[in-house]
Amino acid sequence: MTLRQVVLWMFLGVIAAFGLYMVKFKVQGLKTEVAGIEMQLREEKKNHHVLEAEWTYLNRPERLSELNAKYLDLKPVRAAQLGDLASLPMPGTMTQASSDREESLPRRHTMTLASGVDHARRAPPAPASSGARAAARSLSTRAASACSASPPSSSCAI
Repeated sequence: MTLRQVVLWMFLGVIAAFGLYMVKFKVQGLKTEVAGIEMQLREEKKNHHVLEAEWTYLNRPERLSELNAKYLDLKPVRAAQLGDLASLPMPGTMTQASSDREESLPRRHTMTLASGVDHARRAPPAPASSGARAAARSLSTRAASACSASPPSSSCAI
């Protein structure tokens, strides 16, 4: 072998040794990272078991019934509170005059709880028609332009 070939093989050997060292160093770093993640996983599993035990303890039926009696006073559902499908109105049975009158009135939803307390909640208004939206938009545009043209001391509220 010539000197040139010996130098080339030595150079390749040094490069291979350096590459092997780098791979070994990366593998050691990855092993350290995996060990840290496994430790975190063990801690999370332990925390999960603690939280499951706490959840089970807090959701005992006797504790929940005590809290119900203290704060909510809920009663079991009575058979009189249940209805059947035949008691619901069929679609299309409402007349046009009654539907027009109901659309103009604000809708209220009433709900009776098992404790006998009535709760009423006003429903959100029905969406306006496209003509009503256009009229409201032009009114607000006119009001905004009137306020921008007036002096700052005027009573335009933005």
